[in-house]
Amino acid sequence: MVKEDIFLYVETTKQAREDVNLKLEELRVDMAKEVDAISHDFSTLHTKVDIIAAVMTNVVKWYQSLLPKVNKIAELNTQSFSKVEDSLINHKDLVLKIGSSSSQITPHSLS
Repeated sequence: MVKEDIFLYVETTKQAREDVNLKLEELRVDMAKEVDAISHDFSTLHTKVDIIAAVMTNVVKWYQSLLPKVNKIAELNTQSFSKVEDSLINHKDLVLKIGSSSSQITPHSLS
């Protein structure tokens, strides 16, 4: 009977080892799938980050190329407004001068 118990114990142990090995293999396969999925996700994310970095680089280059043009336009606008302002001041002075020299404005006084 002891021999049969030992034999039964050995068989049970072998079966348990096979079950454990089978479960370990299933876990290894599942983990390999998860690692592949994570690796794919990382690769996809890395590609997207590369695209975003390239776009941002191009935006910065574009902005830097436009900045001198915008500054030049702003400078030209400032000069134009300065000329308009000077012209308005001259017209105001002319109107005040005409008004002070005569109480009435006639076509003759404007020429």
